[in-house]
Amino acid sequence: MEKTVDTIDTEGRLQGKDVSLEKVLLDGTLHKVGHLWILNEFNRILLREWKDDNPVYGHKWDVSVHKKLAYRDDPPIALADKSARKIGVSFNPLALIPLGIWDSYIEVNGYKINERIFAFLGKWNGSISDVKVDEDTRFMTWVPMENYQKERIDLDRSKIYVAHGHYDREVLHAIQRYL
Repeated sequence: MEKTVDTIDTEGRLQGKDVSLEKVLLDGTLHKVGHLWILNEFNRILLREWKDDNPVYGHKWDVSVHKKLAYRDDPPIALADKSARKIGVSFNPLALIPLGIWDSYIEVNGYKINERIFAFLGKWNGSISDVKVDEDTRFMTWVPMENYQKERIDLDRSKIYVAHGHYDREVLHAIQRYL
C-alpha cells in the first residue's frame, strides 16, 4: 500500500487529504510531522540510524521517533502511540514536553522535504536493550547531548546526521532548557 500524507498551507489549513508521500516529497509540499526526542537521566538522547534502503535518510542518524501527522492528529497522542508500537517505549501523551513548532525545508537525494515539525521531549530511563528496532531502522543508541551538539551543530556532520536546517540548533536549545 502506498504511503500517503495530508498537506497543509503556510497557515496550517488542510490543502490535500491522503496525498501520495512520494509526490509530496518530490514537489516539496508542506506537511506535518512529529518528532519525539527521548532523553534519559544521564542527559543522553536516543538516536536511530535509518536503514540504507531508505531513499531519503538512508544510513543517517536521526530523532528516535518520527511520525507523519494526519491533519487532525493530536501530535503528543500520535507520537506516544508510534513510540509504543515501533520501538516499545511507552509514554503518557500528557507527560510529553512540547519543545516547539518549526518549519524546515531541506533537499536530499532529489527530494524536497518541506515539514512543519511538532517537537516533543520524553524522559525515559529504560535500558537500550528494552528498545525495539523497527523495520525502517538499522540501529538505535544513546548519545550524550554534548556529543550530539558538538558533532551535529558545531562540526556540521550532515553526512552522518539527517539535517533539518535551523531546526537542529533550535530544538537542541529547547531540550537544554529541561536538563
